[in-house]
Amino acid sequence: MSMQDWREFFLSVASEYCLKNGLSVEKLRKQWISNNRESAIFAEPESVKAEPGIGLSNDLATQPNPTLSVELTPKGIVFTETPFTRQYLAAA
Repeated sequence: MSMQDWREFFLSVASEYCLKNGLSVEKLRKQWISNNRESAIFAEPESVKAEPGIGLSNDLATQPNPTLSVELTPKGIVFTETPFTRQYLAAA
């Protein structure tokens, strides 16, 4: 499978997880996704922008907040919520 296929796979299984756990699929679909062939991390983009002229001094404040991790293991798919999961993915 291509990396795009893996991305779509992880989005699909994460959407199912959201439906089963009272989380918003619509909000999940708007999130940033980083994946490889074994795992994916969904993250909420941070509203803080890098300030021109100061370099990376506010780098930590600009990083996205991870909301959900999906990992393929020999025992199956493992979902891990973070402290930001309910904050950003709560169903309306």
